[in-house]
Amino acid sequence: MKNIFRFLFVVFCIFTTTNPLHAQWIQVNGPQVAQVRSLAIMGTNLFAGTYVQGVFHSTDNGANWTPASSGLSTYPGNQINVLAANGTNLFAGTTYGLYLSTDNGANWAESDSGIPPYTQIYALSVNGTTLFTGTNNGIFRSIDNGTVWAESDSGIPPYTQVYAFAIKGVTLFAGTEAGIFRSEDNGSTWTEANAWFTVTKINALASIGTTLFAASSASSAVSQGVFRSTDNGVTWTQQNKDLSNPLVNTLAIVGTTLFAGTKYGEIYRSNDEGNNWAKANTWFTNADIYALLTDGSILFAGTDGDGVFYSTDNGAHWLQETSWLKTADVHALAVIGTNLFAGTSGMYVSTNNGTSWKQVNSGPPGLSASCFAVDGTNLFAGAWERGIFFSPDSGASWTEIDSGLTNPYISAIAVNGVNVFAGSYAGVFCSNDYGVSWSLPCPDLPGTAITGLAVNGPNLFACDFYTGVFYSTNNGASWTPVSSGLANADIFSLAVKGSFIFAGTNWGGVYRSTIDDTSWTPVNSGLTCTNLTTLFVHGTNLFAGTWNGVFLSTNDGESWTDVNSPILSTTSITSFAVNGTYLFAGTPVGVYRRALSEMITDVIPDTRHSPLYFALNQNYPNPFNPVTVINYQLPVNGFVTMKVYDVLGREVKMLLSERQNAGYHSVTFDASNLPSGEYFYRLQAGTYSNAKKLLLLK
Repeated sequence: MKNIFRFLFVVFCIFTTTNPLHAQWIQVNGPQVAQVRSLAIMGTNLFAGTYVQGVFHSTDNGANWTPASSGLSTYPGNQINVLAANGTNLFAGTTYGLYLSTDNGANWAESDSGIPPYTQIYALSVNGTTLFTGTNNGIFRSIDNGTVWAESDSGIPPYTQVYAFAIKGVTLFAGTEAGIFRSEDNGSTWTEANAWFTVTKINALASIGTTLFAASSASSAVSQGVFRSTDNGVTWTQQNKDLSNPLVNTLAIVGTTLFAGTKYGEIYRSNDEGNNWAKANTWFTNADIYALLTDGSILFAGTDGDGVFYSTDNGAHWLQETSWLKTADVHALAVIGTNLFAGTSGMYVSTNNGTSWKQVNSGPPGLSASCFAVDGTNLFAGAWERGIFFSPDSGASWTEIDSGLTNPYISAIAVNGVNVFAGSYAGVFCSNDYGVSWSLPCPDLPGTAITGLAVNGPNLFACDFYTGVFYSTNNGASWTPVSSGLANADIFSLAVKGSFIFAGTNWGGVYRSTIDDTSWTPVNSGLTCTNLTTLFVHGTNLFAGTWNGVFLSTNDGESWTDVNSPILSTTSITSFAVNGTYLFAGTPVGVYRRALSEMITDVIPDTRHSPLYFALNQNYPNPFNPVTVINYQLPVNGFVTMKVYDVLGREVKMLLSERQNAGYHSVTFDASNLPSGEYFYRLQAGTYSNAKKLLLLK
């Protein structure tokens, strides 16, 4: 299913009609990630070299970044392979040569006199005023801080690609595509130092004291992983114990700790010179780790697509620097109060309508959300290949809820009271305890690629990409196909609006049916792109996301209006959300925003900011030990009490007794001093009163 989505997002309809009046969509500032190939530190300045996007500069340890590429080559596909600092000089090795900046990356100039034109620079090493560069054509040396270069690779086979350097005392080591070479005369001549590496590409070199380490991602098991030499490179031993991913791209040393960054987003840490390894980045990223760098107190990791991560505790925990570089592939959007959530290769939240973003780091910071469901202040997130996560506090903290969830490929979530439904590769999973446990009550549901869910009272609708629409009146225990009239069964999304249910199809546009009917009719007048990706209801308005932007219907699909601008008319829409007076659209190239008043005249305030009715939610988790959270909502200001009683009706805890404003609220119940058993909690607010049961298990 994921491959299907990816394919559809990059194939576009032929679309030639653009209304110049619809020019009000703007791209918000993030979430943002990048393909980071190299990192460098110069004083308080942190630099990141990327694929295609050039160099970026941060003065606050990566919290904020600015482009720093003026003067660098603009040839297509230019990659910043390596960055190195020497005093106030910053060097950038690129796909198209070597560049120098003396003003923190503000301006760059070529610095490769003596190096053949268009030489690819892979490695740089600084030893005082002597510099070495590894290229796709051997090694070059400069003895005047990079002004003039000369070939310096006698003893290395001609045209050998050089990827890494290390200096140990007066000995210089070079990692190449043909193994490791050593020089004792400052690079004038080289000899082999590669008992293990005669045909192995060496990606990185590092040293701790008298011990030298080399990293390889070779295809052969005997030539991949981390190798160690204690005799200046004469002999080597493979150090891969507990290194479950031996495809190592980069190495870094922090004190006496050795870090290895690998393909597929794993970082390993060894405190005993590689004898034993432990993974140092649970819930991190699936992107290849290309660069590791430390300034002593912070360890930075550059990734292939997820930007820069950093750790302040020697790799025990990681956070992502996100306010920079290119915008992300956004899969899902959701709003709680004034918080706008975006699901991409991580999960991000904005409290200012997309002006700035931060990663949701409590719980699994590498969580890649593919879909959301909001219930008051409760937020459910479906993660592709990771299952389902739950937040009872507007995204502040997260818990994995996958008991009984046998398929982790989650594409849709819907909530109906205490019942939660999850669409997956295996069908629709159901939970009747608010996500604590899951089951697949109808494993024979024909649909095995669920792309959308919709709830209307007792009715649950599910769409399958291949086989159409189904509905259930018994929480998914049985299903009835309702696809009559659907000329195209490839269904991407469902939406309920009043007595109508709408289906967005792959090639046939939008179809409409009534809740109590089993037949569908197309409603595509004015819909110039009929490749649907998502549907969204806001008040009396129905929005359609297509391969070519956004369309609006104010009359239940009878007619559609193009509400694009040139910036969105060739962009695939993955998701929608309304926050205040803005409509947000998630796309494969970030998040876009437009004022609702520019598209519709009856702008309806987002009622999630002020609830329309009283409600008391089921506590979560339940059963619990010993702490649980209770969410509730108040449509008006007033005095509120919440008490906990035992099964005999005796009060055992006063949780609330105060005046509160209208809105969404939560309270934590700590039952550490109570015995196991059933209890009841009651909310009293004005004339409203409600109670629910909870279960304490110790």
